[in-house]
Amino acid sequence: LKSISDVQRRRRYRNMRLATNRLVQLTDNCLADSRLNAEGLTLQRDKVNVLDMVRSATEVVDRSERHRWRLSVNGEVGQHNLRSDVPVFADQAMLRIALSNLLDNAVKYSEQGPADADIIFERYRRHASQEEWGGGEDPGGTGLGLYVARQIARAHGGDLVLAHSSVEGSCFKLFIPGV
Repeated sequence: LKSISDVQRRRRYRNMRLATNRLVQLTDNCLADSRLNAEGLTLQRDKVNVLDMVRSATEVVDRSERHRWRLSVNGEVGQHNLRSDVPVFADQAMLRIALSNLLDNAVKYSEQGPADADIIFERYRRHASQEEWGGGEDPGGTGLGLYVARQIARAHGGDLVLAHSSVEGSCFKLFIPGV
């Protein structure tokens, strides 16, 4: 890569990192799906801090300058100024997959909102019509992300629901029992 500029090199490295993250995320989703549907599922629960998990999951997702995220915990809103410890008793690896899927979905589909709200939690179902994307590029995906995220939440005794959706964006609520 000596013949390209530093800007081009950084762009290529970024694209390679994002492609690698996508492959890891797809693999994680397939493995989580298999694990969640296996008989005798046992979660490896430990005390984990949800805020640390969310902050970690944001690093995996391809964010752009036009995306914003807001985290609220029991009505308290903030990103970095929330109390430092929100403990839950959860399988850390599975919870990270659920959070990464939620954030990835938000980045991919935030401009359209989930037009297919009745099917977004179904396995392998996704919004696929380019006409309905307004002629824009289809953001891709396998239709596993929200399905897996909801199954992970339910395996922990919680749930994942679409609270509301509009052209301004969508609000999902993830419930995981506390410690």
